Amino acid sequence: FFFKQKTAYEMQRGLVGSEMCIRDRFLLEGVHIYKRYGAENTLKSKIFDPLVAQKSPPETCGFGKRLVIYNPKTNKLEFRLLNKLNVVEHMFSLSDIKKVVVPNETKQIVKMQKSNSGLSETFGDSSFMKIDKLDRNTDNEAYRYQCKLVRFYPFSLLTKDKRIELISETYTVFKCIISAFNQMFENQPLL
Repeated sequence: FFFKQKTAYEMQRGLVGSEMCIRDRFLLEGVHIYKRYGAENTLKSKIFDPLVAQKSPPETCGFGKRLVIYNPKTNKLEFRLLNKLNVVEHMFSLSDIKKVVVPNETKQIVKMQKSNSGLSETFGDSSFMKIDKLDRNTDNEAYRYQCKLVRFYPFSLLTKDKRIELISETYTVFKCIISAFNQMFENQPLL
């Protein structure tokens, strides 16, 4: 059984009326997400580029897959090891998370995916042999086509004293997490 994960390009622009329930359930039930290892590994790791993820997946750039789950009893976001789900690697209080940061490249990819409806399907994998040298101009059809194929969405959570670098494997999870945190920030009382 093969499940094809959808990109923003492939999804409808809006979710049904139960969007709020779906979004909240993602964090309560937990989702798989890539989390960058500690700061000491960051200096040695390659920079992750979602446009070349087939050649350099998150694991080769210092990221490991984790289960992220919201624990309502402690009001904390927990990052758990996949091979030992009862082990919490890191916990962050929701009040410690100050901001969600979506890199410009991720924003541009999502924008391209949503606007690529009339894009030619004639490009093959050989067109992107040197994608890192590709002109990343939104007028470049090869760039727009490659954006359409992206399946990883990098973003970060900023706490009082650290940056937690994350990568979502699907647009659905990315959208739900960003939406949940943005709503949380809107409802937080001003300090």
